[in-house]
Order: sequence, then structure tokens, then C-alpha cells
Amino acid sequence: MSMLDEPKNVPNEIDIFRLAQAGQVIQGSLAIAKMSRLSELLSDNKGNIEFKLQFGKDENGLYFIKGAFECLLILLCHRCMQPMQVALKHDFALSPVCTDDQAKAIPEKYEPILLKSTDERVLICSMLEDEVILQVPFLAKHEVEQCNVQLQITKVEPGQKKPNPFAVLTALKKKM
Repeated sequence: MSMLDEPKNVPNEIDIFRLAQAGQVIQGSLAIAKMSRLSELLSDNKGNIEFKLQFGKDENGLYFIKGAFECLLILLCHRCMQPMQVALKHDFALSPVCTDDQAKAIPEKYEPILLKSTDERVLICSMLEDEVILQVPFLAKHEVEQCNVQLQITKVEPGQKKPNPFAVLTALKKKM
């Protein structure tokens, strides 16, 4: 993937407020296998999530994390139950808050990230895992042409009368 200019060591935990005050950027790659909640949704947890996180303070004095990630997930097709690849690429913007009232007050361009206090350190892996899980398709399916299940599709021409699926029941009712 193209998001990384050069691989860097990714810290486990971060202090969002300190990084935002310094205008820091963290980018790197995390193994999908380290993300247990995401792994439960996948057919195979091989691969990495490449990401970039920019920390800062906006014109209104709100701290933020603007992030982006790219990954290739292997999910089960819900039609044929065979593995399939799904490429995800997503941008997000978070603002750290400590109360529900603060969360309700932030602008719509940000999603709140709830912290217990301004001193709380955040696990990068968990934060990214949450963002990836939100982007996983609810029902993953191959394109019809690529799926291993042969679907019987009947076309009804305009003006053609469809057969009544309850006609059999009508016949049974008459026999009674």
C-alpha cells in the first residue's frame, strides 16, 4: 500500500493531548492478527493495516486526530461461504472528550473518542481497530459473476403475469 513513506516504530500507547499540542504525526503498520475483535469478523487475519494519524488543535481550540487507514481484509462471502478480499480505505476525524456533554458539543466533522481523563493514554491498536470495524461490510458478498453459488434468476418480461406462489395453497384449500 502507498500510505507509508518509510516504516517507523509505532508506539503502543499515546497521550493524545501532548501529541496534539506538538502537532505530531504518527504513521505505520499494525498486524491485523493483533486485533482480536476484528479478527473474529474475518476468515483470515493475515495482513496489516497501514495508517497515518495527525494530531492537532483546530481554530476553535478543540484537540483532534485526523487519521487514514488502508487494509485488505479477508471475509467470508455470505452467499457462497468462501473467503473473499475486501479492500478498505477510510479517513476519519476524532476529538477526545471526557464527558457525554463534551461529546454532544463537538462539531459534526469530528467523532468523539471518550477518555476517562485528560491524562489517559490511548492504545493506538484499539483506536484503529474500532475505526476499521466500523468500516467492515455487514454482509460481504462476491459479485454475482465471481461467486461460487449458481443463482437461478428468472426474468419476468413487462406485462407478463408472475405465477402466484400461493397457488398451491389455494388448491389444497379447495380439497378440504
